[in-house]
Amino acid sequence: MNRLASVNKNLSADLNILSDEVILRRVYQYTLDFSNQAVELAVDKSAENIILKLRASDDISQDELNYLQALVEKHDEIYFDLEDEGSDEEAAREFIKARAFAAVRFLAQYRMIEDVKLLEEAIYEASTLLEDPAPYFDKIGRLLKN
Repeated sequence: MNRLASVNKNLSADLNILSDEVILRRVYQYTLDFSNQAVELAVDKSAENIILKLRASDDISQDELNYLQALVEKHDEIYFDLEDEGSDEEAAREFIKARAFAAVRFLAQYRMIEDVKLLEEAIYEASTLLEDPAPYFDKIGRLLKN
């Protein structure tokens, strides 16, 4: 079972039976914009350029994908260090940054090979940016039905 299915089986099932590329593209775009806006990832200029390329449906390089992975790892490491120090508020901010960059990384991978499992992972990561992901999942569900 993938991580999205563990928190929202219906949404995962709907994504897996969907073949309409226009609808999948809307879900991709919404998840990209949501992840970017949630923590303003554009603070990192290289990440901003990658996000702009993804938004425009341009290809990204393996180096750019590796850069996104490095950002995920960097913010995860900072998160764990801050959590160990008891800096809960700062740790939470770093956790959110790591998850947002992870969502963008999965979207970049999805853009490269169009495997819906990668889109599911991106949706899952983006959902962790919220205390209550229900409205986010509802929006994705509505996009799938239109």
